Amino acid sequence: MMIQEQRGSEVQRRFIRLDEIEQKTTMTKGDVFAAIEQGQLPLCAGIEADNLGALTSKDGQKVLCAAFGYFGVVRLLSDVSKRLIFTQSNQTTNTVIVLEPDKVKSWCAITNAFPNIKESQYHYSKNAPSNPPEMVFAACAGIKAQATMENVVGRLAKIASLAIPEAQRSDLENQFPETLSQRLLVSGIAIEPQALRIDFEDIQRVYGHETIRSTSQRLPELRERGGSKSCYR
Repeated sequence: MMIQEQRGSEVQRRFIRLDEIEQKTTMTKGDVFAAIEQGQLPLCAGIEADNLGALTSKDGQKVLCAAFGYFGVVRLLSDVSKRLIFTQSNQTTNTVIVLEPDKVKSWCAITNAFPNIKESQYHYSKNAPSNPPEMVFAACAGIKAQATMENVVGRLAKIASLAIPEAQRSDLENQFPETLSQRLLVSGIAIEPQALRIDFEDIQRVYGHETIRSTSQRLPELRERGGSKSCYR
């Protein structure tokens, strides 16, 4: 999905910074913050992450269907948006909505990304869809694998066996065999206030197209500074 569109001779970015609200819309920053606090308007954020997991639903349960990386803009859930506005500090989120599927990279099966999974916090499918969704989709943020208890105990037993007579070593190693087993977890990712964005499409959906300033209505300081073509700079 494109985040820019051409309006006259000006490139109109879909995602704007919070400090651009009053320059590019007829709303005040306070109006937008109030709408976010009331759950009427979501926040977005630019992220770069290699540890996301695409979510689908099966029999009423959330299922991880693929692992992937992403450098683009995501929509945040309402509770995270509210905390960011209230605290103006970093907040961790476990779930995001991917708004630019064309920026997905390294799409693969969960079992390919984490081949030693024996336990999991979430249900997951062993096979991934051949391609990422073309429409927006939900994802878990910060998926990772950590050693299971059997893995840890097996490694400790291996180390401990070096301190006992060789005749007894095999008994200990057989009782607590060394294993590579891992547990799949979702740890979340941190969203920083400077990464926050507002989606023009959300503003238009809630308040109407007339809230978006035309080029001639833009505040002088914006025209002097010029429009950036990147949603990250």
